[in-house]
Amino acid sequence: MTDDLHARMQRLVADPPPPTAVPSQAVFARVRKVRRRRAAGVAVLATAAVAAVVAISGNLSEIDSQPPVVGPPSGSTPSSTPTTPSPYGVKVTLEPYVTGRTVTMNISMSGTVLRPIADGGLEVPDNHLVALGQGTAYSWGDDSDIFSSFSNGSECVKAKTPFKGSGKPIAESHTYPRPGTYTYTYRTRFCGVKVDATASIPVVIN
Repeated sequence: MTDDLHARMQRLVADPPPPTAVPSQAVFARVRKVRRRRAAGVAVLATAAVAAVVAISGNLSEIDSQPPVVGPPSGSTPSSTPTTPSPYGVKVTLEPYVTGRTVTMNISMSGTVLRPIADGGLEVPDNHLVALGQGTAYSWGDDSDIFSSFSNGSECVKAKTPFKGSGKPIAESHTYPRPGTYTYTYRTRFCGVKVDATASIPVVIN
């Protein structure tokens, strides 16, 4: 191929010659339709881009703000219901009196409970908190036996009448075999009270 022919080929590829024939009206219509579609597509993309920028910038309130993380919508989170505190409970107070190695433990209690149902389906009529108890347990904190006596809970199954009051069980005494510091623990149970009322106190024997 001569240099002149090669130069002509390069000009044809780089800048093809204009058509010699006049295009038909159908060709012009197709060209206009394609141009309109391209223009509409560009406009839609531009509008979407502007909206995205505005939405993201609207969520940035501070200089150090970061763009929001876009993700799938989260599922509904179950709301926790606050627990209503029980209206029933008993407070136990312990007062030890020490004489030598002998301790007399005075116990007092107060609170609100449910009246137990006695045999025959009748409520226990007593108006003394101790009489409505369902058992006790106590330990002197040494090698002596632990006292424990509780009912089987049947008297509390149908209990529904509240009782508010106080009371003092009979004071118990105990003699320790040797000096030291011991921990006395007392536990009592009532209808309507979910957790046994418990108290403890150190006892110093010289």
